[in-house]
Amino acid sequence: MVQWLFFGRVGGLGFFYGCQRGFNYQQTCSLVNVKLKWVKDRALDAAVTGERDLRAAWILVSIISSASHQCVPIYHLSRHRGQLGLPHDLKLSTFVRRYPTVFHESHVFDSGGTRVPSFSLSTEALELHQEELNLVEQNQMDLVNRLRKLLMLTRDRTLPLQTVDQLKWDLGLPYDYHLSLILQRPEFFSLVHLPDKRDGLKLLSWDDDLAVSQLQKNAALQQSEEDQKNGCLAFPIGFTRGFGLKRKCMEWLREWQKLPYTSPYSDALHLDPRTDVSEKRIVGVFHELLHLTIQKRTERKNVSNLRKPLALPQKFTKVFERHPTIFYISKKNDTQTVVLREAYDHQQLLQRHPLVEIRERLASMLRKGLLDRSRGLYKKSAGPGLEQDRSNDEMTGNQRSSEGESDTRERTVGFLLGWGVDMMGMAEVVLDREGGSWAPKTINETKAEVGVLGSKTRHHFLALQLKQRESMKPAVIVSGRGCAVAGPKHTPSLNIRSPPPPPVSSFTFGSRLQISLPLLSNPIQKSRTRFAIARAADRDHSFAEPPAKALRRILELPGVHQGPACFDALSARLVERAGFQYCFSSGFSISAARLGLPDTGFISYGEMVDQGQQITQAVSIPVIGDGDNGYGNAMNVKRTVKGYIRAGFAGIILEDQVSPKACGHTQGRKVVSREEAVMRIKAAVDARKESGSDIVIVARTDSRQAVSLDESLWRCRAFADVGADVLFIDALASKEEMKTFCEISPLVPKMANMLEGGGKTPILNPLELEDLGYKLVAYPLSLIGASIRAMQDSLTAIRGGRIPPPGSMPSFEEIKEILGFNTYYEEEKRYDTIINQLSSLRVSSSRYSIEQRAQDDTEQRSQSTEDPVVEVITPDVYNNYRADSSRDPFSQIWSRKLRIKITGRDGFERLDVRIPAGFLDGITNIVPALGGVNIKELLDDAAYEVGGKVLLDFNDTMGDRIQVFLE
Repeated sequence: MVQWLFFGRVGGLGFFYGCQRGFNYQQTCSLVNVKLKWVKDRALDAAVTGERDLRAAWILVSIISSASHQCVPIYHLSRHRGQLGLPHDLKLSTFVRRYPTVFHESHVFDSGGTRVPSFSLSTEALELHQEELNLVEQNQMDLVNRLRKLLMLTRDRTLPLQTVDQLKWDLGLPYDYHLSLILQRPEFFSLVHLPDKRDGLKLLSWDDDLAVSQLQKNAALQQSEEDQKNGCLAFPIGFTRGFGLKRKCMEWLREWQKLPYTSPYSDALHLDPRTDVSEKRIVGVFHELLHLTIQKRTERKNVSNLRKPLALPQKFTKVFERHPTIFYISKKNDTQTVVLREAYDHQQLLQRHPLVEIRERLASMLRKGLLDRSRGLYKKSAGPGLEQDRSNDEMTGNQRSSEGESDTRERTVGFLLGWGVDMMGMAEVVLDREGGSWAPKTINETKAEVGVLGSKTRHHFLALQLKQRESMKPAVIVSGRGCAVAGPKHTPSLNIRSPPPPPVSSFTFGSRLQISLPLLSNPIQKSRTRFAIARAADRDHSFAEPPAKALRRILELPGVHQGPACFDALSARLVERAGFQYCFSSGFSISAARLGLPDTGFISYGEMVDQGQQITQAVSIPVIGDGDNGYGNAMNVKRTVKGYIRAGFAGIILEDQVSPKACGHTQGRKVVSREEAVMRIKAAVDARKESGSDIVIVARTDSRQAVSLDESLWRCRAFADVGADVLFIDALASKEEMKTFCEISPLVPKMANMLEGGGKTPILNPLELEDLGYKLVAYPLSLIGASIRAMQDSLTAIRGGRIPPPGSMPSFEEIKEILGFNTYYEEEKRYDTIINQLSSLRVSSSRYSIEQRAQDDTEQRSQSTEDPVVEVITPDVYNNYRADSSRDPFSQIWSRKLRIKITGRDGFERLDVRIPAGFLDGITNIVPALGGVNIKELLDDAAYEVGGKVLLDFNDTMGDRIQVFLE
């Protein structure tokens, strides 16, 4: 054991004897408390200048380039402000606008309708970032070895990830190194949970070939043979002009350099921290640490928390001030940067890493953008915060003033109502603060539009369009109860049902159109109302947004959003009719309804995709699909995500269970390793990017029940880091655990699972869940459970010779409406031929009683006093018309037209239409009264008659007068 302590890590008797000399060495000029003065080095200061802004710009470039649309709103960038190291009094938007050659600004609308700045990268910045990624890929092993050597410097070969994050810029690691390096090298690294509940990075294996310091490598060139043999290696030193080292300090430094050198990769527990030998070892540690950085420098604060990992004494950073000939402390950029003197020749770095050139080019772009902006080549456009090239800015002062006033009006209404308002330039909006209503002040008599809009680039809230046309076309009216079609007073209103939110709007037609929108205090009601209005306005889905974008819009709305679990198209349609904004397909319920088997891995990927297609095609709300464990490894997960995208799902839930899986809240659940769980989510994110989709990835972990709460929290943090959109821990056992879960990764939405009927998670109401921090809440068993009980009760009744009572099931008419029979009939009428229209007229007329017909006639008489419209139908498709299979069409009469007129016994006309004469033959099948008339002979005789002759004039059995005129 003793032999391993002294020889195991570096080996060789020379080290053992060197350590002995460290104990026995008697120093004659002991100046342990010596402090040399600091002298400014302008060349090294110049090398450090601009480092802070360059690092901040690099982080922002990495964040923006990794975004799905490569355009990020300012409030998303602000979440990363702590990493940038910018002054507290400097706005992030102000910093980004300094460099228009790197960052291009546009604007988007947030969920509240407020226009906010959004930033993307210039073409040159994107190309430079891609070059950097290529260089990182080419030099990946070099970066991995730098990280391995950093961990080998530590006592336990472990560092907190937070410490590694502070050094990643200096080590040349990519922004997402934990994904692109750590998880890609499981043979070297492992993510661990530290005792202080932080995440850590652990080195799995020691490499003696790497355990050689840079000073030892350079010994052959810089050290004498005697010093190499004795192990008394000296550090290269340099003096700044005007240093003025005193003789006594010079003698101490000369003697200190002759002290034994202890490798930073060896154990140093045997060294007395009060001796200069121990101090030389500390200098050796930071000498090696700075050599691991690609620019041979780092901020002093980055190493201040390395005392325990490196087993250093208190106030260990004092060595930077005690040895100014080895280290230089630059005080530029409002911080202290430690620079290794020997690595620089004045301002130039002697050994240049390939990534250094990329950083210098980025710094050059930043300087150019700052200089061009100061010269006035960029200036603000009319939109707030937008940078435009002067040569492209042709707006006049009046235009800028008008747009500014419009923007103020939009922001005011959006602030009070939570919506953005855009009048499309057609009318002016005035806001009544006391009454809580807003209305167009002036109305264009031909067309007036009021729009409720969200983000133009992401959310695509459909505008509500209210139209009045001189052609008397109906206008679309959206209200709290659905979507109605109405026009002038004589035009009947047609109701189109939609989910019933709280009462939202009322419309009054006349000389002035008024829209009343009461302010809602309940955030859940406001959210549902906003969603229902957007849906009702787009009932035909002609301009419907993609399901994934609709779900992301819901995630950005305030409040918590409830989603019952559906298992087929009918249950999903019922969820939509009930007014819910989204739903999710439950693997438990689908397995039960489709297979009649438990949710223990029986249902396959293909069956889930097939069922999902039926569900998503039946509804217009977004649906989250249950992807189980991805049905295999990471490659299977990619296939699953792409299949769910093609099926029309808006989101997918992926869990970390092994195969075959177990059902949630049950015994026997097992989870895969941390690394495999994280790589599953990483594969899902990659599949989303490859598909060009924006599907929402819900990362679920079952490790709470299988392992522990700490393990589940660790996994959720890792899922968020790799790109999960929503986090979900199943089977949390208490409200306190749920609160702890919501506190991690606060910017990522959380999903709660309210298992009805006795799960492990306590059942909370939506307001309680919102207070905890949840965004989505699922109810997995309500529909399937209620369906099972209802079917059991019905079967019991039928078995006893009874049928279910009327109140226990919907009527046949309600069932037909739910399934869409009425919609089908309305749609079918659009494609009816004239014969089918006449047939429908006769059939419907035969169903009316005399009293019903009289009532309908009275209503029509009150609604319109204008002459009926005479529609002329001349279809060319009848050119080859044959009355039957044995005779040609009537050649002499075919060019003529007939007018059919049906008048009710109350004197009001039921029909007035023109048809080709040969088409009359088919009417005998529709009008029974014509059955005894020889239509063919009648038409042959009338072939050469003059127009206006009455061919038929009689009353049918219903009392209607039927007339046929020859045109």
